[in-house]
Amino acid sequence: FGGTCISCGIAIANNDFTLNSHATKKAQIVFSDGCGNKDILNRTIPVSEGRINSTYEANRGRSQGIIYYTVGYSSEAVSADCGNPYYDEQTLLEIAGDPSRHYFRPNASDWVNTFEELALDMCRTETVSCSVASTVSSSASSPRVIQPGATLNVGTNFTSISPSGKSAEVRYRLTTPGVVGLNPTGPFSVPNPAGSTSLSSYYTSVNLTPLQSVPAGSRTELRAEVFIDGALSCSTSTFIEIGSTFPWWQVSGGDIVAARGSIASNVPMEPTAKTLFLTSRLGLPIFSESIIPSTRSSIGSPGWVVNSSFRGYSSPRGQNYNYNFFAQKFSPTATINSETITSSSYFDNNIGSIKDGYQVYMRNGPLSLGTLNFENNTSKKIIIFVNGEVNINGKILLDDGLDFFMIISRGNINVSNLVGDPGLVETPSTGSEDLEGIFVTDGEFVTNVGDYAPRQLIIRGVVVGWGRNGSVNGVNFQRNLGSSNSIYPSEIFKYAPDLILGFPSFFGEKSILWREVSP
Repeated sequence: FGGTCISCGIAIANNDFTLNSHATKKAQIVFSDGCGNKDILNRTIPVSEGRINSTYEANRGRSQGIIYYTVGYSSEAVSADCGNPYYDEQTLLEIAGDPSRHYFRPNASDWVNTFEELALDMCRTETVSCSVASTVSSSASSPRVIQPGATLNVGTNFTSISPSGKSAEVRYRLTTPGVVGLNPTGPFSVPNPAGSTSLSSYYTSVNLTPLQSVPAGSRTELRAEVFIDGALSCSTSTFIEIGSTFPWWQVSGGDIVAARGSIASNVPMEPTAKTLFLTSRLGLPIFSESIIPSTRSSIGSPGWVVNSSFRGYSSPRGQNYNYNFFAQKFSPTATINSETITSSSYFDNNIGSIKDGYQVYMRNGPLSLGTLNFENNTSKKIIIFVNGEVNINGKILLDDGLDFFMIISRGNINVSNLVGDPGLVETPSTGSEDLEGIFVTDGEFVTNVGDYAPRQLIIRGVVVGWGRNGSVNGVNFQRNLGSSNSIYPSEIFKYAPDLILGFPSFFGEKSILWREVSP
């Protein structure tokens, strides 16, 4: 092969060691100018390609415990791509794998002394050891979960290496391929910069990204294996599990307003069909801090946003439209004495305080609501003040355009996990709603209370959560559809123009008189 196909010579020596040597310590001495410009077929190739081939063969040998020494020669120690002078130091350094095992000896008079040094080094007995730890905490019984579309950076920290300053090579591999992508693939030489004795320099990391169409629950183990002088010296593992796509929520036909904060919904990127933030050209997201996702393709068509401080959350007098605001407008004298209302018939037998055709009630204390079905053409208009928490345990259904329902609560409004149907829909149709009305809370509107149940929650109307003036989330999204999150939103909010038009005038800043006039 001559002296120009360096990789060929290394490969032959590797094979000889594999077939014929039972030595506990194996070493090769590569005596070359580093300019490997021939391949195994004796074809002329770029020196950069020859370098790749030579390094590959040296790495293959190192996995078998072979140590490499390189002795370079030329007229002077100048690294060039084998021009003039004819010498490529980079190739020889990569073959050696450790700068301490590379020698540059341009003069033949130095070669005898060099071989004596090599003989002493190869015969020297040296005990090497190391210990490493993953930067990601995990175990076989408690793996680290990566959600589809996310990327996890996993690093390898050296906690010890002996002798100090010893070079090593870190190789990453996955025990179960086809679960996550690994980038970069390595191997990695440490320390970096070469020659450093500080443990902080002994560090490498890779990124893991779940592959498409991998089922939730799939697992693999990332092994970081450390080789010193070609021998496996220590290792660490990171255990990985693929999670379900994050749950997300959607608004149909109306605006999303975060008057003093951010808007975020974990809209999945795959598949892209119908997985939109807003499903109507009429709706706008209005916020004062940030929005996630921010791409038009996920927000909806045409993808407009309003990034501006929104003062509509307070009245002209500077008040929030919260419990106190509405109670100052009208405070009912009729009280709800029971902690539980099980059906809509309660409002037939208990008329409440009548105001402009609305039945208005006061509950001092918590209130639990069962299924309230007003779809019987009776044109009920119900408003309930609750000085406490509200627990919604059943559906609230209205005759669209006829009924009105509003809850104003000082405490949280909690929706049971059982409110909703087992079937899932991409686009809600008329009659598929679970809750209808206007829901205002000084605390949080919590969409799922109780054990996990993969049910969508479809709300037609308005939800306002003041989050105790920003100390907590105003709307706390708790629904999770598991693997179905990739297609279906967990919560859907539908615009209800009839509820806006039916909003009681005595709650407004100004009275509006609707009158048909001739043109």
